[in-house]
Order: sequence, then structure tokens, then C-alpha cells
Amino acid sequence: AKAAQEKVLNQRDGAEWTQQDQDLYQSAIDEKGLLGPFSQEELEEQVGKLWIPARRFGIVQNGKLRPIDDFSEHLINASFGTQERVTMKGVDQIVSYTRAWRDAIQADRQVTVSDTSGKIWKCDLHPDWEVDMFRSLQGRVADLKAAYKQLPLSPAQKFVGVVAVKKKEGGVDLFRALSLMFGQTAAVYSSLWFSRALAALASKLLNMVIVEFFDDFT
Repeated sequence: AKAAQEKVLNQRDGAEWTQQDQDLYQSAIDEKGLLGPFSQEELEEQVGKLWIPARRFGIVQNGKLRPIDDFSEHLINASFGTQERVTMKGVDQIVSYTRAWRDAIQADRQVTVSDTSGKIWKCDLHPDWEVDMFRSLQGRVADLKAAYKQLPLSPAQKFVGVVAVKKKEGGVDLFRALSLMFGQTAAVYSSLWFSRALAALASKLLNMVIVEFFDDFT
């Protein structure tokens, strides 16, 4: 922690202050999941002396600046591991669900579905539905805004939730993260749990046919 603090706090790159630097700093000020800016003394009153900073940098994607926090530089990401393999859904599931839906209805208005265990489910089509209406499928994709930022950081990990942002006067300002951050390996994994849970609830409680892919729900 002390070596990481010294490296980040004492860095002086001497580069000219750019509009991207300004936008990156402003993003930290405006971000609801960040508290600050703090001096080193103010930060240590909240998280203790053994905090490890992550430097913020920016990537421009589709003309929009995306702030990324480097949790790899000082081995924060390296401290995360899992024995469970992530399984992702995608276009294959969307196509499969669509075909299963269309093929489930017969001309006699009997709806038949076979599940993954081989069990056959049958019922009559509801009288309010016509066969052609049942087969006429439409869909949409909903995006979960700022997916990682929906999930709070554990208070026990606040010492590794510190973001260092370059400031115009030289050096960095320090911010404290309240949520999971872009750049954290564990944030991806936790967000996938969250997405899978949302999809399961939508399926069970709202009777939706839904496929989740990261923060997109088809």
C-alpha cells in the first residue's frame, strides 16, 4: 500500500492539460458513486492508512469518453479468483427461444413445449389469442444503465476502493468509491450474478421470455 501511494501521489508527468483530462476529472466530480475529492489526510480518516489507489484514465468509444480505473497496476485485480466458470448467453439463446415459441403452437391450437429434462408441457391456446398472433413475435433490448454502479462496494474493502484522478495543478486528487467500478475484475463477475438474478425474477414473476448478456436484456 505504501509503495503504491508513493508512486501515485508523487507522479509528475509534466504533460499539457488537455480537454480529455478536464472531462476525466469532471467525470469523477459528477459521478454519484464517488465521494471526494479528498486530501490524503481526509481519505485516511475514512479508510485507514493502508489504502491502495487505482489511477483513472479514459478511453474514447463511439465518440464518448469512458472513464476506466486501473485496478491492475497495484495488483488489486490479481487478488480476485473464482472456481466457478462464467457461462454467457447470447444470440444462440435468442434464436432458440424464438424457434421454440413459434414451433410450440399447432393448427389445433395445442401448445406443446419440451423442456431440457425431456418433459413435455401441453395446454390449449388461450381463447383471446389467434395462432397467427401467437407466432407474430416482437422483441426489444433493454440496457441496465451503469451496470456495475448498481452494486455497492463492501465496507470491508473500502481501502481498495480509492480512485486517483489527475488534477490541473499537478498531482492527483483522491476519491472514494461507494460502488463497484469499471476496471475491477470482480465487478464483471458480480454484475453477471446480478444480471442472471434479474432475468430469473423477470421470467418467474413477470412471465417474460428473456435472455441476459452482461447488462443487456433481450
